[in-house]
Amino acid sequence: MKAIVFSSAVLIVSALQYFAVEIAAHSKNSKVKFKYIFTGIFTYMFFDFILLFLFNNIKAAYTVSALVISVLAIANHYVYDMHGTPFTMDIIKNAGTALNVLSAYKINVDTSVIAVIISAAMQIYAANVWLVYVATDLSRKKTAVLLLLFVWVFYCIYLKKNSLVPKDIVTWPWTKIISEAGYISGFVQSTVRLLNIVQPVEGYDEKETQQFAKNYNAPEAGAGKTPDIIFILNETLFDLNKITDTGEKTLEYINSLENAARGYAVCPAVGGGTNKSEYEFLTSNSLYTAPNITPFYSIDIKDSNSVAAYLKSNGYTTLATHPAPGSNYSRTAGYKNLGFDKSCFIEDYTDIQHFGSRQFATDESAYSNFIKMYENMGEGPRFAYLLTIQNHGGYIFNKPEENTVNIKKDFGAETGKINEFLSCMQLSDKAFEKIIEYFEKSDRDVVLCMMGDHAPDFAKNIIDSRYSEDEKELLLRSVPYVIWSNSTDLSEIQLPHRLAMPFVAPLVCSIAGSELCGYYKYILELSRDVPVVTSYGKYQDKNENIYSYSNKNEYSEKINRYFDFVYSNMKKKEFMKNFTR
Repeated sequence: MKAIVFSSAVLIVSALQYFAVEIAAHSKNSKVKFKYIFTGIFTYMFFDFILLFLFNNIKAAYTVSALVISVLAIANHYVYDMHGTPFTMDIIKNAGTALNVLSAYKINVDTSVIAVIISAAMQIYAANVWLVYVATDLSRKKTAVLLLLFVWVFYCIYLKKNSLVPKDIVTWPWTKIISEAGYISGFVQSTVRLLNIVQPVEGYDEKETQQFAKNYNAPEAGAGKTPDIIFILNETLFDLNKITDTGEKTLEYINSLENAARGYAVCPAVGGGTNKSEYEFLTSNSLYTAPNITPFYSIDIKDSNSVAAYLKSNGYTTLATHPAPGSNYSRTAGYKNLGFDKSCFIEDYTDIQHFGSRQFATDESAYSNFIKMYENMGEGPRFAYLLTIQNHGGYIFNKPEENTVNIKKDFGAETGKINEFLSCMQLSDKAFEKIIEYFEKSDRDVVLCMMGDHAPDFAKNIIDSRYSEDEKELLLRSVPYVIWSNSTDLSEIQLPHRLAMPFVAPLVCSIAGSELCGYYKYILELSRDVPVVTSYGKYQDKNENIYSYSNKNEYSEKINRYFDFVYSNMKKKEFMKNFTR
């Protein structure tokens, strides 16, 4: 009888741990299937028994467990609020960057955090009173036997080929993981994935892929122009009116710029993940094969394919710059590994301006410094990449009178954030007009592409409910991009409404008249039928139909071929160099 009571007590404590973490993770538990609730509760029980075996003491094991799991829950709660995605083990590598921007967010102790603290207190009470009181003679030997049984169950749940929690859950959007399978399911599988981050799609054949790549290596007739190419990845540039009616227009110049081609690029993450967008933009590799990671930390990008390396092989001088510390996301090493000749960071900037009480360099001051760097790049063809920072979250700095936009609609707790964000958008719009005016007067031929990197963190809270889940996922990842030239009218170019972020660089290089590498040729060919591939398991065809990668249809072979190339670019760099240069 005592053993039954003890087992029940252990189960209740594990359930407390499970629901505390799920509540903190903004989980909508009504959609979570019972099997995932079961596997989640078991996962915490497994962790508890590991500690019990190590400490051989119920009080110590469960007290430590309560503290560790509560810290995980609270960290996850705030990471999700600030970053748009929850806490994963990969984020630990990015702790320094997180601390650098932490001051940009307001830490509120809300009901979810209070619930976690209460749960922790209940767990510690149970460990020190209830569990000890009803404990059976649980020797170290018995604990070891139970732990071996738990290891087998854990293997069946997460590790075996047809595991109860599917391995491809890591490719789902985090909103879907949390609401349908529970946070802990995604956390464990994403942690397991770190052991082998980059994985090929089913049926990958290295020799066949290498042979197929040779079909695209012939030089393109008539190509070989070398205008200066400018890439601007604009921090959190996003059109809120594409997801809801704010009643305000803030990107008027960008949307009306003459001689320009424009559309929406589909980025890899919602509400954060600049480094993910940088990676897809600069390498043209989708992160579907390596989901939910911070690329510059997690992937070996030394000598990787990139637009910088490609243009460098065509005689370009290359520059990357960002008005923030180079240590953030390991950009100092990352840009070098991607083939940039020179990188400049915040210490290289002068006369930095700020908007209101916000702490980030404005686009206008970033552009004025960027122009000076660009002018010192020599006489040959130039490729310059700027990552801005003005619009970085959070949106809690300015006093109401400092904002230039104050919407009339009421969005509840998000209204103040929206006002500050839209004021930033208005400022970005005006700054972009000034940099275009500079290049209009230049005697050098220039092709410029400016694009947002992701939506603001609060976008998921205000998107109209009339959209389906598939539509929401695409809309929240659809950032504006514009391609402009001072020597060619691009306004007649017909572009798809949406384009995958990895496909933008090949498009720009094609518009610039560059001699395209084989990889870019294949991507442009694919984009005519499938303009959007995503990092979360869906794609959109030229008729804007949305499919899962698991759907077998006329596009499957071409899409799988692209992912074969992506995997080869990441893992088989040597034989891919002729294909990407």
